[in-house]
Order: sequence, then C-alpha cells, then structure tokens
Amino acid sequence: MISRIAIAFALSLFAGVSTAQESRSIRLVDICRVKGQEENRLQGLGLVVGLKGTGDSKLNPTARTLARYVQNMGGNIATDKQGIPNLKELEAAGNVALVIVNATIPSAGAQQGDQLNCTVDAISCKSLVGGRLALAYMLGPRADDSTIYGISSGAISIADPQVPTAGTVFNGCKMESTITNSFVVNNKMTLVLDRDLASFSTAADVQDAINSFFVGTMAGSNYGLANAKDQLHIEVELPPAYLEKPVMFAKLILDIELSNIKKNKRVVINEREGVIVIGENVYHRIHELGEDPREAASRGTLEVAMVVIFGVLVTVMAFTPMLMVHGVGGKIWRNIPLVVIPTLLFSTIESKLILPAHLASLRKRAAGETIGLLERIQEWVGRGLDWLSHSWYLPLIQRLLRWRYAVAAAFVALFMLTIGVVG
Repeated sequence: MISRIAIAFALSLFAGVSTAQESRSIRLVDICRVKGQEENRLQGLGLVVGLKGTGDSKLNPTARTLARYVQNMGGNIATDKQGIPNLKELEAAGNVALVIVNATIPSAGAQQGDQLNCTVDAISCKSLVGGRLALAYMLGPRADDSTIYGISSGAISIADPQVPTAGTVFNGCKMESTITNSFVVNNKMTLVLDRDLASFSTAADVQDAINSFFVGTMAGSNYGLANAKDQLHIEVELPPAYLEKPVMFAKLILDIELSNIKKNKRVVINEREGVIVIGENVYHRIHELGEDPREAASRGTLEVAMVVIFGVLVTVMAFTPMLMVHGVGGKIWRNIPLVVIPTLLFSTIESKLILPAHLASLRKRAAGETIGLLERIQEWVGRGLDWLSHSWYLPLIQRLLRWRYAVAAAFVALFMLTIGVVG
C-alpha cells in the first residue's frame, strides 16, 4: 500500500513539473541568434621555446623562423653572400618547436587590449610540456588579409597529459585591433533559428510574433517588419524610429515571448575541457552571447531548476520503497536508498546554490598576475586529479570494458557471496 502511494506521488510530481514547463513560454533569444554575431577565429604560426629536448628536429621551416626571430630581436646569425641565414648554426636547437596558434573572438567582438585564450598545436615536435610560446602574429581567416589582429605569447598549459602536443595559453592573445560584428545591413537585421528548431512552421510563427508585437504602434502600423525568407532565416526591417538605436531594437525583438514554441533542455558536454554544462543557456550565454557570467549562471540555472529538482524527487520516491523491505533482503536493499537519497539531495543543493555561485565569480586572470597560495594549491590539486584520472582511472576503465564479461561475473559472484554472509 505504501509503495503504491509513493509511486502515485512520484507520478503526480512528474506531471506537475511537465505542466509547469508547458505553461512557461520562451523568448526569441532562446531559439535564435542575430546574423553577424558569430565567433571569429584568428590563427598564426609561432615558436615555442624552453622545451626539454622534445622540439623539432631538422625541420627547415622551424630553423628559418627561428633565424628570422633572432635577427628581429637584434641577434647575430651567420649569412651567405646573398644575406640568407646559415641554418646549420641552428640545427642543434632541440628546445624549439614551430606551432599553429588559434584564438577565438567572441560573438560580441573584442576590443584593443583584450586578452583571449589561445590554443597551441605542435607541427612536428614530440611534446610541448614545459614550453613557452615566444611570439605569434595572429591573422584573420582570409588569406588576402595581412592585418595583424593580435599577438600571442605565454606559458603553455597541457590539459591532457596523453596529448602533450596540444595546449592552451590562458589570456595569451592580446588584441592589437578592435573587432566589431555588425548586425544591421541596409537597415535590416536577420535572425537565424537554431538548426534543431528550424522549419517553415517555426519561421512563420516567429514572423507572426514579431509583426503582432508591433501591431498598432508607429513602427508596424502600415507594414510587417518581419519576413521569413526560409525555414532558417527571418529578416526584420528597422523602423525609422530605431535607425539610430539598433541595439535597443534588437533588445525589443529578442525579448519577445513565444508561447507556441517549445525548446527542450539538453546537456552540453565539452570533452576537451572536461566540463558538463546542464542547460544550454549557460553555455550559450557565456560563450556565444558574451553575457556577464553572473547573469548567465543565474538564468541558466533557473532554466533547468524545476526540471532537475522534480526529477531528483521522482528518483528519491522510486528508491523510498526499498526502505520498507523486511527480512534478509531488507538488510541488503535498505542500504541502497540510505546512500542514494542523501547523495541526490545534497548534489541537488550543490548544483543549484554552490556551483552557480562559483560560475558567477569566474574572471579572467591578467597576464603576469601573481596568484595566491590558495590558488596555487587549487592548481596543484587540479593537476594531480587530472594526472590521476588520465594515468590510472581511464586505463582501468578501458581494461574493465575489454574484460566486461569477467567483470560482470565477478560482481555477480560478489553479490551471491554477500547474500550468503548476510543470511
């Protein structure tokens, strides 16, 4: 009887959260972006120095780049009669490597003096561990554009010890030019729907929602501002009153609520950084819209708070009947909910209160900034856990998966032994 009541209560909770989610509308900014507000990529070639004998060996492009770098810094390199540097003098330089450097400009653009993270990938060397990016001129993606948009340098951090040929220089790319992304062309802005929602029906609904929003106003009394071009793009004309205030107009458009369009929450997994972001809004707002981390963390957490909390409560109710099992079996099964239920409740509190507080306090560390003892301890612990997970835990899991049938048999035998001991 009690078990039936628990199951019915769990189903009612699930139905309640489903109804609440259905009744809550979303905004236009949740399902589309403004064309022109995309990320841009800078790239360049650079030299990494300070390697422990793992640099390039007999790679002429590396030697020529190093020779040019030494000459530009005022060093002396022997040359032939035509003034070409003698590369033989640099053949023994085993601590230098030629690398490809990439940096991503946020969708909101970047100002001169901003510092961005940049990735470093080796071309020929065996390892970048202990190396430092000496210099890399960052160019745009077009081959005909020789403008230097930024300069990258700094110590290289290796995220994955199993891939020592790729790393990151945090705040290593300093912008030398301002990059702004224009979103108004010929007094029009274009909205681009998320591809997982793009359809003729959705585009038409967005068009109608925008035009309905301006009905009866000076902006949209005589004509429709929005025009769906296809299932992915909606073109919106700026009314005369907003020609000099395009940012205000974009805010009005993106804040329009769409009661007849639903978007499911999803889990975004960033394998390279080892981060799991629950709710696409946190990831989308920070990395694509460039919003303040505090605002993004708050909105992203609220987006999934109800779903996660009620999902946890349903799981708790599913484990609750195990507490009511009597006899020999109860001695075994009762321990499972005693561990699972408190763990789920604590993790829910942590993910909704503690984790957002940490995300909201994230900030970029300035180049050359001195860190305190606590931060050094945190970095040391982080590197230790990273080494442990990649050097011990991951190989163990891979071996267990290769011998999965033996592992399953061992657990069955252990379970039967436990029943025998308890009995």
